[in-house]
Amino acid sequence: MTLKSVMLQLDVDQIEQLDRQASASGVSRSHLVRQAVAALLHPPSDQSVADRYAQAYPDQSLGTDEWGDLDAWHAAAAASRTTDDRDPWA
Repeated sequence: MTLKSVMLQLDVDQIEQLDRQASASGVSRSHLVRQAVAALLHPPSDQSVADRYAQAYPDQSLGTDEWGDLDAWHAAAAASRTTDDRDPWA
């Protein structure tokens, strides 16, 4: 990785906080700034959150009980969720 210098102006309080965090983490001030910039430019995507959620709760058949086919109920509930402007009660 090729690094280039940039000029960055921070207020004294920000620099002091940055230095404390760098010292506590055992890294340089520049390293922390690079991490912050990387997090700003490449935030975690919603898809990765959805993927982690899906892995935590794998698909399982709910089966049928005295209330009926729970898989069908679950599918109908999932299908009813919309993100558009339609009136869900119309």
